[in-house]
Amino acid sequence: MRRIILFAFFAIATISAVAQTIVRDKTDRQPVPYASVFSQDGNFLGNTSLTGEMPDVGSAESVRITHVAYVARKVDVKDLSGDVFLEPSEYQLGEVVYQKPKSHCICLTGYARNYEMNRLTKDKYDIGPDESFYDGMIRIYLFLGTDKKAEKQVLFARNLKTGEMKVKNMQSIGPFAGLLTNISYIEWMRKYDVYSLRETDEGKTVISRKGADVGLIADDANDSIIHFALDFVSPDDEKNMKVLFINYRIKEQTANAVYRKTDNNYVSQTDLMALNSRMAVMTNLFGDALLMDDFREFYVGKAEYLTKEEYKASVRECKDMRKSGQPMMTSEQLNDYIVAHNIPAVSEEIVTKMALVKQLQDDIRHRAEAKRASKKRNKNN
Repeated sequence: MRRIILFAFFAIATISAVAQTIVRDKTDRQPVPYASVFSQDGNFLGNTSLTGEMPDVGSAESVRITHVAYVARKVDVKDLSGDVFLEPSEYQLGEVVYQKPKSHCICLTGYARNYEMNRLTKDKYDIGPDESFYDGMIRIYLFLGTDKKAEKQVLFARNLKTGEMKVKNMQSIGPFAGLLTNISYIEWMRKYDVYSLRETDEGKTVISRKGADVGLIADDANDSIIHFALDFVSPDDEKNMKVLFINYRIKEQTANAVYRKTDNNYVSQTDLMALNSRMAVMTNLFGDALLMDDFREFYVGKAEYLTKEEYKASVRECKDMRKSGQPMMTSEQLNDYIVAHNIPAVSEEIVTKMALVKQLQDDIRHRAEAKRASKKRNKNN
């Protein structure tokens, strides 16, 4: 009985310590809102609150805290008390981009990484988890003065599980939430009636939806970049949608962006430096629940305005490259690009997920092989 009481006491003490832990910027000691928290197994546990408070970590022994504007950090749960500090990422500030006469679109060229996993919660049909994990260089065209959706051209893609370089697999790297217009997340948010904005005493802007705080716009310590964070799904609201006869429930849809700060209040997509987005969707497939987990990152290396003729030439260059079958970089050169542009390494939670998916796929393959062998033996008998 005494052991049970002591265990309960320590469990309550651990939960209390985690609840009081604040994730802060190491430079200015300000809270870091909407940082993603993962368990040692790569499971998403939640985001930090608007004031940087840690979410409930359950029975996790250690957690990894990530944010597009900071270096990821791993912490043992037993050490979670007081403050946890994150080191700001060192983004390279690109040159100022000016609009040309007769500009047709904004072209963003950069490094992209895309992890996607679909998994049936039941193994009724021996259908294992389907996983794709690619990185590469892409161009995104954001058209000016029109409602036309952004256009994506993959220069080349690399399968991060096999290391194979490709130029023809256009579905390897998907689009990115929020890059549908030529205005930034920040300007779009100020024009969107569903959301309301309020300034804080610290000079930050809090984004609210349906009375709940769901996002934040804040300058960094040295005043050179702006952080944007938004949870598209309010805490009390899960998005539901229907495509044909299939019902989808969006459980999570978040975006984090880093913009270069300009001298005026207008921030365009030419000032975008880094973006990541995450979506978790539950649906129903033949009576079984299907989980789709999608995580995407984009790091802009170059932003420029293009005339209509320049846009056509840029698209033609991408198509010619795909026809040739020769990527513009080798795998080693792409790795050099990642290092030179201070792009964060693949996060530990994604690596862990890949290992778990591989194990599940191997288990299903072994069961299928055993099933075929059993049928063959029965047939021979």
